[in-house]
Amino acid sequence: MNTKELHNMIDQEYKRNKQNVRCRLAGPSKEYNAHQCYIFGENVKISGWNRYTSDDIDYVYFDTHCVSAILTSGGDTDLKRFDTANEMFAWVAGFNECLFQIEREGTPHTIITN
Repeated sequence: MNTKELHNMIDQEYKRNKQNVRCRLAGPSKEYNAHQCYIFGENVKISGWNRYTSDDIDYVYFDTHCVSAILTSGGDTDLKRFDTANEMFAWVAGFNECLFQIEREGTPHTIITN
């Protein structure tokens, strides 16, 4: 694979990842944030969210202050709200990291809460 093909492949992946991101992606972390949003959206479509099953959710999108789902019934709902887009991106990345750790290590036996 030459450099031009590699850049084209990366560009196509970025376009796919940012498809459901409805807020501005900028700076050196734009590809990372788009990828994290894509992973999160795919997981929600597979697993559902709270009272919504995977069959209830058509797709997930990300706006400046919320993560929302378009429902197969035709409506939409906020899954989680935030004060800023940066807060949202950090939460999405943290959520994905938790899922990765659980997949890798298994469910923790003890969860510490305050």
